[in-house]
Order: sequence, then C-alpha cells, then structure tokens
Amino acid sequence: MRILRKTVFNSHILLMTLLLSAPIFMTQAHGASKVVYLAYQGPLSGPEELTGIEESNGVKWAIKRFNSSQSDYEVKLLLVDDQGDPAVAGRVAQGVSAKTEILGIIGPAYSGATIASLPYYKSTGLAMISPSATRISLTDPTSKDYGGPIFFRVAVLDTKIAEAVAGYAVKGVSSPRVFIVDDQSAYSVSSASTITSTLNKIPGAAVVGTDSTSNNTTNFSSTITKIKASGATVVIYTGYYPQAALLIRQLRDSGSTAIFAGGDAVFSSEFSNLAGSAAEGARIVGIPGLGDVNPTLEAQFRKEMGVASGIFTIQSIDAANIFLQGIKAGKLTRSSMLAWIKSYSGVGIVGNKIQFTPYGDVIELNGLARFIVSNQKIVFQELLGNLAVIKSTPTSKPSPKPATPSFSLINIVGNKININVNLGSATSSRPDSVYLVAPKLGIFDSNKLFGDVSGSKASWSIDFDKLLSGAAIPLKVVGVKNGVESEPLEQDFNAPAVVDKLLTNKLVPVAPKNVKSRIVGTSVIISAEATLKAGALATQAFVFGPSIGLSKAQAVTGDIVGTKVLLEVPLKASMAGKKLPVTIYLSNEAGDSKPVQTVIVIPSAPKIPSGTIKLPTQTKAPKTVLCLKGSQTRTFAANSCPPGWKSA
Repeated sequence: MRILRKTVFNSHILLMTLLLSAPIFMTQAHGASKVVYLAYQGPLSGPEELTGIEESNGVKWAIKRFNSSQSDYEVKLLLVDDQGDPAVAGRVAQGVSAKTEILGIIGPAYSGATIASLPYYKSTGLAMISPSATRISLTDPTSKDYGGPIFFRVAVLDTKIAEAVAGYAVKGVSSPRVFIVDDQSAYSVSSASTITSTLNKIPGAAVVGTDSTSNNTTNFSSTITKIKASGATVVIYTGYYPQAALLIRQLRDSGSTAIFAGGDAVFSSEFSNLAGSAAEGARIVGIPGLGDVNPTLEAQFRKEMGVASGIFTIQSIDAANIFLQGIKAGKLTRSSMLAWIKSYSGVGIVGNKIQFTPYGDVIELNGLARFIVSNQKIVFQELLGNLAVIKSTPTSKPSPKPATPSFSLINIVGNKININVNLGSATSSRPDSVYLVAPKLGIFDSNKLFGDVSGSKASWSIDFDKLLSGAAIPLKVVGVKNGVESEPLEQDFNAPAVVDKLLTNKLVPVAPKNVKSRIVGTSVIISAEATLKAGALATQAFVFGPSIGLSKAQAVTGDIVGTKVLLEVPLKASMAGKKLPVTIYLSNEAGDSKPVQTVIVIPSAPKIPSGTIKLPTQTKAPKTVLCLKGSQTRTFAANSCPPGWKSA
C-alpha cells in the first residue's frame, strides 16, 4: 500500500500480546460445531485506523456468511492491531505466531508491518494473505524481504496499476500522442517510468513529451506550454489528486482537449470536486468498491454490518474466503492450509479469478477497475482482468428508485435529538434501509448513519450538544433498496435556543484527544480533537518542545475550528529520520488544559528544501472554513468558500 508511515508507537498495543498469552482458545464449541480461529492484522488504531477497520469489516462479513451457511465449523476472528507500524507489528506477531490454534492471517495491511512480522510467521508456518501490501520485494525471491513460502496477496502491485493506466489512457484513440507528467515523488516517478515502457509496446502509441513538477505546484503554465507544443492528444498525470485537479483545470482553460488520465493517486472524489466541470471525461484506474461492481452485495453488507464497505473490502473478503474454503475442505492444520493456498484456484466475490504464482502474487490482473468522470462524479465502468468483463449493471433492466422517506418527528429531549421518518406504505417501493447525513452532528457522507428500521418507520436518537442550541442543523435522509438510493430528503432543523447557552468560560479546557500528525509539504500538521464542554471551551491551541527548538514561552499557536485542532510545525533538514517528542495543550481565558505529549515521526528522506529553515516563534495553521454545495459539505483551507460553495 502506497501510504507514508507516520505512526507513533503506543505502548497500549502490548495488550494484544498479553491477551495472546492467556489460555483463550477452545477446540470445541458447546454445540456440534468445531471452533477454529483466523486472525486479521492491520492498523485498528492510530492515524491509519480507517484502513484496518474497513478491511476487518470485510473479513468479519465473510466469516459471518460462512458461519451461517454451514454447521460443521464455527470460525472465530482474532483482531491484531499493529497500527501499520513495523515496530508494533513485530511485537504482536511474536504472540500470534505462538498460538497454534490460529490457522491463518488475513493481512497485514501494510508492507512494512508485513516485513516485520514475517520472521515469526515463517518460523511457525503460518500462512498470510494480504489485501493491500503492495511492495514488490515481498514476492521477489531474490530480496531479503521475500515472504515465501507463507506470504500471498490479492493486492494489486503498483506496476500493474501503471500498466493499466497506460492501456486505458489510449484506448480507442487513433495514433495517440502521449505526454506524461510526474510530481517528483518516488511513487509518481516509478509509475511514469512503467507507463512509458508500457506505451512503447502499444502499436501506434508514441510518448511525445514528459515533465516533472513538484508535488505542491499550483501554476502549471510551463508544463501546459510543453504539452501544447508537443501536439499531445493524451495527458497522463502520475501524481496525486490535488495537483491533478489544478493541472486539468488549467489545461482546459488553455483550450486543450487532450484526454486526461490518472491512476489510484488521482482516484478520489476530491479530484472531481476540486476540478469541477474541467474533469469531465477524465479516465481513472482505481480499486473498485463492492458497491461499484455489485450494488446488491453492497446493500447486504451495509444492512448486516451497519456501515458501507471500504476501499479494500473486496480484497479482504476474497482473502478471508480462501481460508474459509480451506476450513470447509478440512484443512485444519497450518501445513495443510498452506498447501491449500499454494494450489488454490477459485473465483472471488465479484467474479475475478484467483490463483497464485509460486511467489505469492495473483496471476490475473486482480482488483482493478476503469472509471470515468461524469457530471463531477467518478463513475465505475468495468473491472479489469483476464476473465470476461463484469459490467456495473448486470441486468438489462435497472432497478427503480425506492420511495423517498418523509420526516414524521424531529425533537430534542434531554441531550438527545430524535429523528423519525416514514418509508412509505407500498412494500414494493419501500426502502429496506435508510441513512442520515448531518454534518453539524458529526455525521458526514463518509460515515453516514443507518437508522433503526421497523416496518414503514426508521428512527435515530443522537447525542446533542447544547452548543448547537439556536442553530440551523441541515439533515439529509436517503432510502436504499437493492443497492439503489432514493431521491434525498433534505431539511434544516432549527434547534431551539436555551437560556443557559455558554456565554463565558469559567473552567479550563479538557485536554486534547486523538492527537495525530502528518507531513504536508515542508511542514508537520498536528491534528487533535477538542471537547465541547459548556463553560470550558478551548479558544487557543499550542505546541512546543525542545526537540523542535521551542520552549513553552515560544509555543507555536494553532487554530481551533469547532472540535478540530490544527497546528503546524515547519520541517528542518536536520529533523530527517528522527522521532521528535512535543507537547500540545489547549487554553482559554480561565487557563490551560492538561498537556498532552506526542511524538512526531519524520521519514529518513522527506522532501525538505535545501538550506536552513528557521522556525518562527509563532506559526498559525491554515484557516479553514466549512462550506455547503447542494448536499455536499466540505472544509477548505481558506478564509472564504470558493465559487459555487456557500458558508455553512
């Protein structure tokens, strides 16, 4: 997986090792079913936890379906949290490998964590199938990172993605003249090289120019001049979506109609949001979601798991199912399970063929799809693979939209906001599930909240903070039936005002929580959450530490927007490869919160300009503004909303 690791080691992760040392396993259930164990390993906490949660949900769903389909075995899942951090992964893998009742590992999610875990799993013959570890060396028998004979993956290699981008970019184009632009990152440069070599093998295709721009470029005028001078009919960008959006907007403004294409680094809804109408027709290769290729399965997943599937759900389900089919076939030892996987030949959850090379890669181009931008949305086109293409609409007659729900009750009782909707009387058009989006309540499109459905009614009871009293709260409700969504029901609820609404702070703020950090350009951005507590609202945020050359009196000031805390620490070249302890705290007129210590992990070779960067005594994180556009809600790093958006 192509993600920079910036995880801080958490001693609480040792809990997993301690749990594994206890006699928690049984070999036989109270009933007739035999109990067997699988494990999922990935980041279940820390900055990358969303990946681990989404992958483990896919594994849980596969096991749930397996257990309900037969009575011979009851499969139980052990969740192993490695935070995606090699230092943590090695510690937990030691405990997992010692438990012989575990027949296999789905994971790890990340390549670094996989490499750290391999010595322990190899020593005990414990098979691993990763949904997302893509480092090429893991299946290279000449590399010290080689995972054979126990490591397998259903993940797509970066080189395969690049090859697919090259093919899709020129598909249907007569004598394509291609211009390739990279963003100077290792991933982008490598992808550009693979795309070039792939295009050189395609009859009639010609690479007519290349350019290399930094990953924070905002003005692509010189690149566009080169593109137009080359006569390019196709432009491929191998960097990430923020700059891709800028490039395609400026390219279209220049009058160029060249086809624009990108890979999974561009595969984000933010690309089409940022690029607007300029992105129309852009070709993108990415990893499809379950809903892209099988809306019916996606609806089942959401109904049974209570959440939508994630980006690696298909791969996680496929990896789990290989183990589950082995269990059904009676492969109940590690050695027999390993032999089963080596000779496995089957079909994945969406019809993709799965068979492994002797080194652990899938033989087929597995888990990739073609997308196109249409009406500012990234729309699924088709799966890529050696089998027949599976279309997104498998039936000739599309399912009709379900009835649009209607509000029947919205009120506030105590500290809860209660929302009820009617789903309609006709069962043929009544949604079988319904979800709510309410940004001011912390419920976004990315974490939509499904309601409790009873007959023709659905309801929610959600925590309500008095600080929202007197505010207009936008609500959006959407019904779902057979994977098809209804027209959205949208309405603002005007929360009643209360007399005890906060006027002054008499107490110091609560200490910040969920502290995370990431590198953006030449700075480290530290984010945290502030607790909304009447009479103790945080109004300022600070970070300091000897490791970054700042005393408490020189603390860098950050921004607080609602519950979001942002602080920015500029990088210096001398920080490369170091772990820098820092302290953050919140403040208001009543005083300072308790301090919270965290550690900033700087990669050994971050992109830092040459020369000395002087740390200012005060540096403010970018201003942010919450904006609305139709049913969308987004936060922009700006003082005001961009054109087409209005302030929330």
